[in-house]
Amino acid sequence: MINKAVQFSTILALTAGCSAIADTRTSDVEWVASFEAELSARMSTAGVPGLAVALVERDRTVFQGGYGFADIDTDRRVSARTVFHIASISKIVLGTALMMLHEDGRFKLDDSISEFLGFPVRNPYFPGSAITFRQIFTHTSSISDDNYGETDETFFTPGDPELPLREFLAEYLQPGGEWYTPSGSFYSHEPGSEWSYSNVGMALAGYVVQELSGDPLNIFTQFRIFGPLNIESAGWMLKDVDRTRLATPYDFENGELKSLGHVGYPDWPAGLLRISIEDLASFLKIYTDGGLVSGERILQEGTVEEMLNSRLYKTNEGEEQHQGLFWIGYPEKGKIRMGHGGSDPGASAMIAFSEGHTKAVIVVSNVSRTEAVTDLQDWVVDEFLDFPCGSDNAN
Repeated sequence: MINKAVQFSTILALTAGCSAIADTRTSDVEWVASFEAELSARMSTAGVPGLAVALVERDRTVFQGGYGFADIDTDRRVSARTVFHIASISKIVLGTALMMLHEDGRFKLDDSISEFLGFPVRNPYFPGSAITFRQIFTHTSSISDDNYGETDETFFTPGDPELPLREFLAEYLQPGGEWYTPSGSFYSHEPGSEWSYSNVGMALAGYVVQELSGDPLNIFTQFRIFGPLNIESAGWMLKDVDRTRLATPYDFENGELKSLGHVGYPDWPAGLLRISIEDLASFLKIYTDGGLVSGERILQEGTVEEMLNSRLYKTNEGEEQHQGLFWIGYPEKGKIRMGHGGSDPGASAMIAFSEGHTKAVIVVSNVSRTEAVTDLQDWVVDEFLDFPCGSDNAN
């Protein structure tokens, strides 16, 4: 556990329209004070070193704050400008890039992805069934992470990834490849028939960005997304991030926090983005304000609606799974809450929308996910989605 008192550094931007506090909350300031006091206790209980949170409503960042430590040994505090590893939330930035290319007419959702790769990708159990963009985007491609999980020590390297993305994908997905086996690279169900979360499938989608646009994903997102939105903290590679602002990752060892090194892995489009909560909130306005950010159209409103439209799938265990394009649906209080989580060693993150998708909460932490960390982040999400800001207050 942290052997220092949790200290806070908060940036508050509570705006007009968010001043009516329900029940015993008599002012925004009192609500924030109450929230921070409770958060301090919950962070201590969960052993979370540092955390940042933002609330976005339509085109506004209503609240953003940093809490605890970005680095314990140097007493460096978290602020809204601290850069966090956001793990699988990276897939939403990837998805935004791909849907921009879709709007550009580069592909159709039901096209076979193999047509755009330069090498074929087929499930060996169903060689006659094409794997489509839509299936990749909804985790129904039948591409399996099983072989990846068995060899992750090979893939995880200190610093930036060393294995080129295309080489990794070809060796993982093609017969005869170094990391290919029929049962470890693919599931035995037909593409499109069942939901199975796939990081490798998303990495394949990340490679397609380069084939479609001529630029690798990290370059494409810089010029088409981060640059136009004045996002300056984001980087897919450590070499592109300001290390003085980067949160140190931590894990638990015998109940104590242990600092970890920053790592890379070859399927980096699926989870290696690092960004501040301030900039991630700016990006998220694409989805809370119908594709617009400060007058800059990133996506068409219909595209945003389609991505956040939850459809029901069955997992290979026969359970129900709600899924949009890239965004995932989570059952909550009898409804489906759209969002996305992220988890890697030393990183845990969450985005959750209100029912109408005009309000969203982001929570990021520099510690590996545990049940206690998940409970803490769920509590933060609930607190902020219950915050009576604007007209869309449903969960």
